[in-house]
Amino acid sequence: MIWALVLVLGTGCQRYNQWQYHHISQKQTDSTRILYRSKNPVSGIDIEMMKSHGELTTYLQVHSSPLPSQEGKAQVQIQSGDKTVTFWAHLHEGGQRIRLTDSLQTALISSLTEGNPVTLQLQGYRETIYPKKFEKVFQHLDNPPYKIPIHLPL
Repeated sequence: MIWALVLVLGTGCQRYNQWQYHHISQKQTDSTRILYRSKNPVSGIDIEMMKSHGELTTYLQVHSSPLPSQEGKAQVQIQSGDKTVTFWAHLHEGGQRIRLTDSLQTALISSLTEGNPVTLQLQGYRETIYPKKFEKVFQHLDNPPYKIPIHLPL
C-alpha cells in the first residue's frame, strides 16, 4: 500500500518541460516551431519560434490583458547577465503578441545557447527563461523529422 502511494506521488510530481517542439506538415511547405510555455498564466511571457521557408520568426505572447501600445509598438526589455536592452517591437492586433526584430531574436537565441538565463519584461509581465533543454529543442528547427515519400492508402 505504501509503495503504491509512493509510486502515485512520485509520478505526479514529475517536472513539466516548458520547451516544446512541433513539426507542422503542409502540402506546399513544412514548418517547425518551438514553444516556451510560462508556468505563470497571469504575468508570465510565452515564446514561440517558428521556422518556415527557411526564415525564423520569434514572438513573445502574454495572456491576461493587452499590452499598452504606442503607434502599434510595445516596449520590451531583455536582460542577460549584466547586459540590459530596451526596445520597441511590433505589437500584433489584439495587443497580446509581439514580433521580435531579427537582431533581438539573435541576441535572445545567443544568450540561451551560451547557457545564460534571460529575463524578459513587458509592462505588467516578467519571465526569466533558463536555458536548460533549450539547445536540444532548438536543434529541431534545423532538423525536421524524416519524411517518408511513400503514402499508404487510408
